[in-house]
Amino acid sequence: MAYPRIVSRKEALELILDSVHPLATIKLPLEGSLGYIAAEDLYAPTDLPRFNRSAMDGYAICSKDTANATNKRSVKLKVVGEIHPSTAELIPIESGQAVRIMTGGPIPPGADAVVKEEDARCEAGTLDVAGLVPASQHVWEKGKDIKKGSLLVEQGSPVTPAILGILANLQIREVTVTRRPEVCILAVGNELIDLHDKPTGHKIVASNIYMLSAMIKQHGGRLRFAKISKNDKGAIRKDIKEGLKGDMLIMTGGSSNAHSDLTRALMGEMGVELRFAGVSMRPGKGTTFGLYDNKLLFGLPGTPTAVYVVFYTLVLPALLRLMGMAVQGPCCIEAVLEQDINKTPGIEHLVQGFVMEDSHYRVLPLVGPDIEVFPAMARANGLIIVGPDQAHLKQGQTVSVQLLSSCISPL
Repeated sequence: MAYPRIVSRKEALELILDSVHPLATIKLPLEGSLGYIAAEDLYAPTDLPRFNRSAMDGYAICSKDTANATNKRSVKLKVVGEIHPSTAELIPIESGQAVRIMTGGPIPPGADAVVKEEDARCEAGTLDVAGLVPASQHVWEKGKDIKKGSLLVEQGSPVTPAILGILANLQIREVTVTRRPEVCILAVGNELIDLHDKPTGHKIVASNIYMLSAMIKQHGGRLRFAKISKNDKGAIRKDIKEGLKGDMLIMTGGSSNAHSDLTRALMGEMGVELRFAGVSMRPGKGTTFGLYDNKLLFGLPGTPTAVYVVFYTLVLPALLRLMGMAVQGPCCIEAVLEQDINKTPGIEHLVQGFVMEDSHYRVLPLVGPDIEVFPAMARANGLIIVGPDQAHLKQGQTVSVQLLSSCISPL
């Protein structure tokens, strides 16, 4: 059976993103929308604040009353009341009057400025103002924070705690968002056992299931199921059919062209439209991607490092695009290499690295005979991109690094 050609990482990402469309939209109550992606632009229905408020504890006055006030010739204003943030009825003040006001209190009609408490001299109900008070001094004016009709949330952006607070302030009770994808995970292999099984012989724990499940949840997806599938055509076929009931199916193991690896062949037999069957990158060369009735299928190699790297470079952008996020590609920086890297030329390598920032970005490659796989994965916060024509990178050289910590992570 013929398979699509092996593609570059850049081509793979383009093919994936061209195949992915946001899922259906749903309306959620504001309190349940945190971490979802806005499905439409959202505009302010009113000003915020809705009225002029005091920014300080002090006295609300009419600024014109202080036009001729000086240290030698102060103006005396009669204090005629007190206003708190909870004050419902406001009595207008007249020329020559002042009202004591607390922070957040509404500015009464007739007043347009506030003399703050520390600058006020008040005795026996009389406020002594020894200088010009400009209009709007210490007044939080209507619409200063948000103007009516201004854009609050752009389509494709996440509802963050700050955004949720703003929407609540404006009494927006419901938000239209893109629903979260349901993801299924299959780990294929007769050698695999579950976390709770007793290890026998040369069996290994299917840790990819747990790592992928955690990454899916961390970035906003919903886990439909995660299970082990034996390397048997009937078992894999059955599990793939079940996995296609979700929005995305991720399979690890059995994705190469080897005779004993059945996953890729079965995808073709079951009518999956393969977009590519291999990526010119390491780790992750055996990665496969296809579509079945608009459902996304990823076939990943079985090694944890490959699963980790391919998730961040190819799977996560697809997941975020399904959720409605405007994703174009990974976020990369330029960093100075802290240590030499030597790789086989002819294929792109993605090397796990630890990025540090002081006056500039620096990156320490987590690679070499003394570096252990799992501690490196736990420490890595970036992927150093080593091009196919770059066999040797020297310490002090500037390299491109895809940041992992900068990935937007809906809850």
